[in-house]
Amino acid sequence: MHSFYVELLHGVEGTEAVRHLAELREPTGRDQALLAEMAAAPPARCVSTLIERMVLRIGGKTPTADELARLTAGDRERLLLAVCSRMLGAEADLVASCPSCKAMVEVPVSFRDLLSARPASLDRRCVLGNGAWIAEVDPPTGADLEEVLDAGPEAARRLLEQCLASLSDAQGNSVSPAALPQACEMELAEKLLALDPL
Repeated sequence: MHSFYVELLHGVEGTEAVRHLAELREPTGRDQALLAEMAAAPPARCVSTLIERMVLRIGGKTPTADELARLTAGDRERLLLAVCSRMLGAEADLVASCPSCKAMVEVPVSFRDLLSARPASLDRRCVLGNGAWIAEVDPPTGADLEEVLDAGPEAARRLLEQCLASLSDAQGNSVSPAALPQACEMELAEKLLALDPL
């Protein structure tokens, strides 16, 4: 059986060290058929199913389902893009419609360029709302994404709250993640994107 490797940005934390190098088996026609069958399923669930089937080892060890669920959203996308590059080649043309004029646009994508994305910062501490809030954040995981699937319009807010490891007001008092004002949501989302660019 042939396999290939993908370097994860955040990896899997273990008792000995963080494991970053993932080994995946080559995709098959069955994997493509499975993805076609799952077309109506939420994307987070499709990615979970695919990586559970294809990841052989991370850091030389077979990952548990829980470890795969704890991969960051960006690391999951990194695995998915690597699989896409094996199925489609190094580059692909994506077709999208403009939300304003509805014109179809073809965009060339290099999987290698996407996979080389690195975090702008690894500092998980951030200041929000012009210094009114101090937060410690964790990038969302696959488990976080699946947990908010049925939250409807509140899904994005719930996901942001799950990513807040701690939140303090300007005086240093610890507060609930639910206390974060809506006006700070975009700042928080940008911080999470900087930590986990994919």
